[in-house]
Amino acid sequence: MQIAFFMTPVFWTPTSLPHRQAFVYFNPFYYLVEVVRAPLLGQAPPLSVWLTVIAFNCLAAPVAIIFFARCRARIPFWV
Repeated sequence: MQIAFFMTPVFWTPTSLPHRQAFVYFNPFYYLVEVVRAPLLGQAPPLSVWLTVIAFNCLAAPVAIIFFARCRARIPFWV
C-alpha cells in the first residue's frame, strides 16, 4: 500500500517528472487525484482529465458489478 501511495501524485506533481511523462499519463490514479486536487488549488481540471475519469469509471463499473454478483455471499465474512 505504501508503494501505491507514492506512485499516485499525492506528494509530487507531473511537472516534477519532466522525463517520465508516460508514467504520469498512463497512471489512472493521476486522473482521479487530479479531479480532487485541482479545485482545491483554485484551478479547473482540464476536459481531458474529466473524460479520462468518466471512461475509467465506465470500465470499472461493470467489473465491480460482476465481482459483486460472484462474491455477494462472502461479503459478510470480509466485513
